[in-house]
Amino acid sequence: KHFCTVHYLVFLALKSFLSRRNIMKFSHYLTSIKEERKLSLRAFAEQADISPSYMHMFLTGTRMPNKLVFVKLIEKLKLNEVEAYTLITAV
Repeated sequence: KHFCTVHYLVFLALKSFLSRRNIMKFSHYLTSIKEERKLSLRAFAEQADISPSYMHMFLTGTRMPNKLVFVKLIEKLKLNEVEAYTLITAV
C-alpha cells in the first residue's frame, strides 16, 4: 500500500511544473537529509544506489530525478512517510 501511495505522489509532483524555486527546495531538502546522516557525497550516493555525479546534480539543483529515480531515492534512502512526503512536496 505504501509503495503505491509513494508512486502516486511522485507522479503528481513530477507532473506539475518544476520552477527553479521548487528545484532548489528539493535540492535543499535532499542536502539536509545527507547532512543529518553525516554522510559524504559518495556515501550518500552509494546508499541511494546512484552515481556520485548524478547525486551531485540533485544536490546542487542542476538536475531533477525522473519518476523511477525519485521512487528509488525514497526506497534506497529508507525515508519514512513524513520525509518522503516532504521530499515529494518540495517539487
